[in-house]
Amino acid sequence: MELGKAKYGTGKKVFKLQDGDNVFRILPPMGKLAKSGKWHQYYRVEWGYKNSAGRNRPFQDPRVVNFNTKMVEVESAAHLRREALAAKLTELTAALRKDPTNGTLKQKHADMKEVVKRFNLDAKYYLNAIDLNGQIGLLKIGSRAFKALKAEIDKLLKQGVDPLSKDQGRFFNFNRSNDTGNFQDTAYQITVYQEHVEISGKRYKEDKVHQLDGSIISRLSDEAFELSGMYPLVTAAQVERMVNEGASAVDEILDSRDSNESSGDDTEDDTEDTSPEVSTTLVNSAVTTTKTTTPEMSISKTAVEAPATPTIQTPAVVTPSTSMNVDEFLKNIGAL
Repeated sequence: MELGKAKYGTGKKVFKLQDGDNVFRILPPMGKLAKSGKWHQYYRVEWGYKNSAGRNRPFQDPRVVNFNTKMVEVESAAHLRREALAAKLTELTAALRKDPTNGTLKQKHADMKEVVKRFNLDAKYYLNAIDLNGQIGLLKIGSRAFKALKAEIDKLLKQGVDPLSKDQGRFFNFNRSNDTGNFQDTAYQITVYQEHVEISGKRYKEDKVHQLDGSIISRLSDEAFELSGMYPLVTAAQVERMVNEGASAVDEILDSRDSNESSGDDTEDDTEDTSPEVSTTLVNSAVTTTKTTTPEMSISKTAVEAPATPTIQTPAVVTPSTSMNVDEFLKNIGAL
């Protein structure tokens, strides 16, 4: 009789870039993205919406902007809520500067900061990665870090090196720095990680080559993430209901699915990317119910091949109800 090792907890790790050096090997396409050759997934995720049990139920942002016409084709009540909250915080900040000793104003300002932090949009690229210690997990990076990574990968490809391949993978050093403390000033420098080797008594630096052997591949189904369908797609009408009705609507719309609660506080890593390449959002008529795990995790042989272009349907114009009363909402959450 075969014995297995007991599992405690989820067994899933989420990496977060820290200031300084962060070394990761990006894993090749796997799971549902293996055939397409897609090794990353971009998500714009709305946070702050909780069910009646108080659990976060994040979802994909349904807002669609036509970057040719600069027009909003599908508006999102969640976006409008965030804009209203930010404006209210700015108003309270100005009032507090004029009256810094006002205790009631201080409390309102502190409460509003927490509300603004709660309702945030987290726009990131999601990748599976492994670190130098052999830990497998999810790496979420903003647009600046992703563009720098992509540029480094392209350099290697021109040299005939496939840095995401099964047998000739490369580690990358994600150097993160911020001299001002303002998250918008965060800078990223991505380079191929090299190690010292000694040949005939002389020391050299060369790329660290990494192979995905059987022991690592056998762990992927338990430790890597299924990047496809991590967060549900919802319609603008469903978002408006969750904004207006609160937890009861969240229960009805999102509780048919186990939401991914990997991170809700990563927005300081990077601002959202609003380029046409990454911000086109599909609007589905129903919530996606795909689980985040998969029983088998296959690896693509064409690790860096571009995925097929998806068919994008032209969304209908949706305008949230003008009956939304921001002040009533703020009173309900105790911010006024």
